[in-house]
Amino acid sequence: MTGPGTGPKVGITVGFGEHGRELISSEIGMRLLAMVCAPWVERASVKLPAELAAHHALALRGLQQAQRELSAVTALLDRVVLKLIPLENPNGRKMVEGGQLCHRMNGRKVDINRNFDIYFGTHPPEYLPSEEYEGTAAFSEPEARITRDAAQSLLKENGGPGLHAFVAIHAGIKEMYVPYDYKLEEAKGEDLHGVLDKINRMHCRCRTGSAAKIGGYKAFGTACARYAAVAAVWCH
Repeated sequence: MTGPGTGPKVGITVGFGEHGRELISSEIGMRLLAMVCAPWVERASVKLPAELAAHHALALRGLQQAQRELSAVTALLDRVVLKLIPLENPNGRKMVEGGQLCHRMNGRKVDINRNFDIYFGTHPPEYLPSEEYEGTAAFSEPEARITRDAAQSLLKENGGPGLHAFVAIHAGIKEMYVPYDYKLEEAKGEDLHGVLDKINRMHCRCRTGSAAKIGGYKAFGTACARYAAVAAVWCH
């Protein structure tokens, strides 16, 4: 998604609902999608299905509470190209909604967030196959390939504006991470903490830092590991 602006743009991929049991992640994704689409829905007087209409109404209310006009949304989109994946793991979510409330994996019992290529198949000492099985090969799972392709489409060599940020929205703990999640040190260069500090002041009051350090464990073969290492982009 982007606006009609012709100036330089920032490319951002945001993924939600990578793990089945993190239900609120995808609800946030749907709300963000509704907010981004709200100006066009209003302008075109589109008749939405009931569920989407509810998201649209709540999006408008949220914009009003934040004292933001619809024009602020269109102005933002003039400066970015946004790839949103509101639900990365639909089959895993279905299993949770069907009663398997703690199910984390996809429908094939693979952890999508261990199915990427950087350090694929490396296991930490506390590895639990029932929670973190990475699959038979990197990108063996369609969900990981969809996320990869969405991000790759923003690269300049693929005709995009460049991939400047990859954001993964999870649930269950009040923390915001900077790379890396497979080693304790933090990525150098961009002012990641400056970005997170601004979000913290406005919204979160979360702990921030290296995912491996403050999260308490190392993770390998993750989406964030790929884009921190391969594309050298922000990954929260």
